[in-house]
Amino acid sequence: MKIGRISKVCIPLLAVVAIGSVGALGTGCHAEAQVSTPPPPPPPPPPPPEPPPVATATVAPPAPPAPPAPPKVALRGVKMKSSTQIEMPGDVEYQSGSAKINMNEKSKKVLTFVATLMKDNPEVSKLRIEGHTDNGGEAKGFDNVKLSTERAQAVADWLAKNGVDPTHMIVKGYGSQHPLVPNDTPEHMAMNRRTEFHVHEFSGVAVEAEAYVAPPAPPAPPAPPGKPAPPKK
Repeated sequence: MKIGRISKVCIPLLAVVAIGSVGALGTGCHAEAQVSTPPPPPPPPPPPPEPPPVATATVAPPAPPAPPAPPKVALRGVKMKSSTQIEMPGDVEYQSGSAKINMNEKSKKVLTFVATLMKDNPEVSKLRIEGHTDNGGEAKGFDNVKLSTERAQAVADWLAKNGVDPTHMIVKGYGSQHPLVPNDTPEHMAMNRRTEFHVHEFSGVAVEAEAYVAPPAPPAPPAPPGKPAPPKK
């Protein structure tokens, strides 16, 4: 009978203990679920790459400005034969084969004319005096370039003694390099012996001369007439 009573008492106790254990297990699991932390979120995706630069058309650099136009020479009381050459009332004459000026009326007229135009036209900041000759004596080695340079210098020396600033003059000898006409007759050779006066600088600006054009070659002599045909018999 005692065993039966003990069984009756133990079974309910075991049931209580079992229920308590299950409750404890449930409580532990709930507590463990509250303590665990969620996994970290994934890193953000990388930013998209920058777009490539937009290609632009190549712009050519601006063209350099055009050079200023050469000055136009206009002289008071003087006519121009070209853009640089001054028209003279004659020519300077020299002793044959020498740079010594023949001080005749022709030479004095030209020299005084040049001295006056330089005084009346201070814009001519540089006057170029050119000496030219024929080709006489060159076949035997005569130096016509030296002679023409000395003749141009003789003119510059005379002008400097008569009031023209020597720093406003330059001389150049060309010999027979620039003939006006072929050196084929005494008259043509006399035309090629000359002194020219050119405006080298006008108001301090260089004046460009025209390119030299050689004179045309003289025409070929006519062919000798042929013998007349014998009369027919």
